[in-house]
Amino acid sequence: MKKRPTILYDGHCALCSGAVQSILRLDDRGVFQFAPLQSAFAKTLLSEINLQVEGLDSIIAVDDSGAYIKSEAFFHIMKLIGWPYQALNLLKVFPLGFRDWIYDWVARNRYATFGKHDACWMPQKEWKGRFLGE
Repeated sequence: MKKRPTILYDGHCALCSGAVQSILRLDDRGVFQFAPLQSAFAKTLLSEINLQVEGLDSIIAVDDSGAYIKSEAFFHIMKLIGWPYQALNLLKVFPLGFRDWIYDWVARNRYATFGKHDACWMPQKEWKGRFLGE
């Protein structure tokens, strides 16, 4: 059975929650499902694919083709959303180390720049069925 693409994100991060909301608006086919990294579902899924949740400060995309973190997760998500967003994959001409360095810099500064929620963001009613492990 084919696994639906799942995006794991920091539920306390305002930038991450904003990214999830943007993906929900762009994903008119309803391809993705979501779970906060803080959820039991995310911990179970990450353990199944041998990724440690401790210390992870990345958005993670998981589907039948594998698990993607940092910049690779971003590009995989854009590819699955489709045109014109998949065109962002042209930025993969930059080396992975450079792309992940930029990603890590943003991740280190995300709370100071964008803020932090005391609790995980709650989706609108029409999106609620796409969230796991709340």
